[in-house]
Amino acid sequence: MTAKIDFAHDLRGLASATVLVAHYVGTYWGRPKVVEVFINSLAGHPTNGPHPWLELFGQMAGQFGVALFFLVSGFVIPFSISRYSRAGFLAARVIRIWPVYIVGFSVTLLAYSMSSRYFGNPFGYDARTVVMNYALGLRDILSVPSIDGIVWTLEIELKFYLLCAVMAAAMRRAQIAPMIGVCAAMIAANIACNFWRDSILAVNAAWYARTIDACLPATILPYLFLGVLFNFLIRSEITTKDFLGWSGLLGAMFVAGCLLGSWQYRAGFQTMAITYPAAWCTFAAVYYWRPDFGRVVSALGDISYPLYVVHGLSGYVIIAVLSSQGWHPVLAVLAATGASIGVACGLHYMVERPSVDAASIVARWGRAPQLATV
Repeated sequence: MTAKIDFAHDLRGLASATVLVAHYVGTYWGRPKVVEVFINSLAGHPTNGPHPWLELFGQMAGQFGVALFFLVSGFVIPFSISRYSRAGFLAARVIRIWPVYIVGFSVTLLAYSMSSRYFGNPFGYDARTVVMNYALGLRDILSVPSIDGIVWTLEIELKFYLLCAVMAAAMRRAQIAPMIGVCAAMIAANIACNFWRDSILAVNAAWYARTIDACLPATILPYLFLGVLFNFLIRSEITTKDFLGWSGLLGAMFVAGCLLGSWQYRAGFQTMAITYPAAWCTFAAVYYWRPDFGRVVSALGDISYPLYVVHGLSGYVIIAVLSSQGWHPVLAVLAATGASIGVACGLHYMVERPSVDAASIVARWGRAPQLATV
C-alpha cells in the first residue's frame, strides 16, 4: 500500500511550493498593507504596490495549495485511524504536530521581534496573544489575533483530527452516512449563527465571534471528507460509482456552506469556486496516473510541514529588509525562499523526524480493535 499512496507525499510537496510562491510573490507584492501589519513595519518597507493582479494570483495560488493540503489530510488520516486506537491516534497527532509548531512559531516570533526593531516600532503583541498563538486550537475559539496569519489551516485540521477520532468506528468501516450527517449538522449550525447574527451580536458580540470562529471548520469539513472518499476508494471499500455520487453530494454541501455560512468564505467564494475544484481535479488526476514529480517535489514533501510553519512571516521579514537595502525583488524573494527551506530542513531533521518516531511508538501502544483491510 505504501507505494500506492506515495503520490500523496508528492502532492504535499507541490502544495507547499504553491503556498510559498503565493505568499512571497502574490501576497507580499500584491497586498503590501497587509504584510506591513504582520511584520510590524508600518510603511517602513518599499513594495511599489499594491499590484491587483499579484494580489489575485496570491489569493488563487494560496487557495489552491491549501485545498490540496486539505485533500491530502483527508486521504491519509483514515490509514492511521484504521491502525490505532482513538487514544493512540490522538496522542500521536499531538506529538507529531506540537514540537515542530512550537519551535517553528518561536522562529516566527523572533523574526517579528527583529523586524519591529529594524523598522523602529515597539513589539505589537501582549503576552496573552503570544501564549494563545502557541496554544493551537484555542486561539481561534478565543478570538485571539493570529501572529503569523497562516495557522488557521492547521487549526482546522486539528479539529478534523479530533472529529475523526470521535468517528473512528465509522471510518474504519468506511461508513459514509455518518460523515454526511456530521457535515449537515455543523453547516446548519454555522448557517443559523449567521442567520441570527444581529440578534446574537446585540446580546453578546464576543460570544458570536468565538462561535463563528469555532464553526469555520464546518465549511471546510465536506472538502476534507472528499479526501476521505479517495481513501475509501483506494482501499476498495466503495465503488467508483459510489465515490462519484458521494463526492457530488459533499461538493454541494461545501458550496452551500461557503455561500450560506461564515462571511469569510462567502467573501472569497468567487476564487474558491475555481481553485478548490481545480485542486480536486489535480488530486484526482495524480491519484489516477501517479506521475513521477521527481526528487525536488519529493524533498519538498519531506519538509512540507516545517516549511508551512516557518515560511510566512519570517519570509516577509527577509524580503522587506533586503528590499529596504536596495536588493532586487527577485533576489529578495529567492533569498527568503532559500532561508525558509534551510530552516525547514533543520526543523525536519532535528525536530520533525524525532517527533515522528516518538509518535509511531506512542501510537503502537493503542492498536485499533479491528484493522481495516488495505
